[in-house]
Amino acid sequence: MHIGSGPKPQDVVPVPGTQAERAVANHKDAIKRHKQNEKARVANRTYRTQMRNIVKRVRELVAAGKADEANSTLRTATSVIQRVCAKGVIHHNQAARRVARLNKAVKALATA
Repeated sequence: MHIGSGPKPQDVVPVPGTQAERAVANHKDAIKRHKQNEKARVANRTYRTQMRNIVKRVRELVAAGKADEANSTLRTATSVIQRVCAKGVIHHNQAARRVARLNKAVKALATA
């Protein structure tokens, strides 16, 4: 929590040549690890966004009461969630939980 009216951390622009602008460490292996982590972070962000969008789409279809479309989109969503899990972006328990909750919502719509 930031107290006061000063600049917040996201507002501060790093000055070239300072510690905030350089890689985390001077050690060769640490610099390499930093580069790898940054590359993975960007890729993981893409996968996570894709997953969130398809989950949101299923939930919107459920809310609209479109059972057939929700069921077909659920199949796609399950596939995307499992793929994201396999890549290690999310934990397997989180993947199972997301799929179970979507299934529950779609089945409740079908029975109603």
